[in-house]
Amino acid sequence: PDAGTGTALLNAPLSSTPFADSSSTSATITNTGSIAAASAGTNSFDITNAASLDGSSQRLSTNNTNLTFTGTWTFDAWFKLDSSASGYNALFNSGYPGSGSYMYFSINDDEKPYVEGGGSSTTASDAINKNQWYHMRVRSDGTSIKQYIDGTLVVTHGNNTTDMSSKGNKCIGSLVDNANNANNFHGLIGPVRYVSSDLGPPA
Repeated sequence: PDAGTGTALLNAPLSSTPFADSSSTSATITNTGSIAAASAGTNSFDITNAASLDGSSQRLSTNNTNLTFTGTWTFDAWFKLDSSASGYNALFNSGYPGSGSYMYFSINDDEKPYVEGGGSSTTASDAINKNQWYHMRVRSDGTSIKQYIDGTLVVTHGNNTTDMSSKGNKCIGSLVDNANNANNFHGLIGPVRYVSSDLGPPA
């Protein structure tokens, strides 16, 4: 769902239009690898359908140029790792390759959430569980980037000052926007949104 001042990248659950931009920009969402919508199963977020990714060569991407990741912003995503997921599971890539500047919001090979950008990576202390739905919020107050899992602050990362709007396609489910499919996400991804303001910590 779009919060009114940003761009929703993927709006599969909680919407009748999977894999579409629900913001006023109506940006194109490219489905690589024939990602299908699947039942989200039982969850506490009222998610009905989700994008089902198999961890191989699938990703969703957009060339939307409204996603700067500078100043104040908020990124939200709902996801569930498959029980057989392994390695790194890329949730979001702000535009790599295409330039040396990028940010990743993902899960590492120990199932720990992390934020990577500006030449460094900051990783949460605790792992998440497979086969369980989570909400991730990553937000910037203009001073630092903070990552939350189900409302709990898990990472504080250095601020980003590089405009990411034209640094390459933004990807859901992959760390790169090309045929190099290492670390692609394996599991279900629900709504994903970017809002060009700081919505604060999640409730």
